[in-house]
Amino acid sequence: MMEAAWRPPASDAHPEWMQPFARTMDAAKKYVASSTLQSVDWNAELLSGDLRARCGR
Repeated sequence: MMEAAWRPPASDAHPEWMQPFARTMDAAKKYVASSTLQSVDWNAELLSGDLRARCGR
């Protein structure tokens, strides 16, 4: 959901005023908490298992 909104499209279709925010969101580290996903992309780290311990780091 978020990836499609902020990743820069090949056509650079975002309005100019949105470009700085889109670049920041694209470059930011993302954390995904899931008990069903096996992998993630888009500069993300998958959090699984004991989330309380993982989020407390």
